[in-house]
Amino acid sequence: MITPTSSDTLVAVQNDKADAASNDLIDLKFLQAASAHPDRYDLIDIGAHFQPKPFGVAVKKGDSALVDSINKAIAELKSSGEIDRLLNKAVEDVKQ
Repeated sequence: MITPTSSDTLVAVQNDKADAASNDLIDLKFLQAASAHPDRYDLIDIGAHFQPKPFGVAVKKGDSALVDSINKAIAELKSSGEIDRLLNKAVEDVKQ
C-alpha cells in the first residue's frame, strides 16, 4: 500500500488498513512521537538487515580541512553515544 504522506502510514496501521509500515527509523520515531496515540505502535530497528543508507554533507570543493573536521565530529558523536542522545531528545521535543 502506498500512502499519500509518511504520517498516513501509521494511520493505515492504526485503522487496520495495513499490518505494518516501513520507513526510515528516524522518520518513524518522529511520526510516532507526533501521533495522537504513540503507545499504539512498536518500532523495530531492521536497519542491520539492509545496506546502510547514505547521507551526505556538501562542502566547497577542495576544503579538506572542513571535511576532516566534519568526519572527526561525526566519529566523536558516534563513539560517545551523543548521536543517540540527540535523536532521543529530538523525539521528546516533538512529543511536547
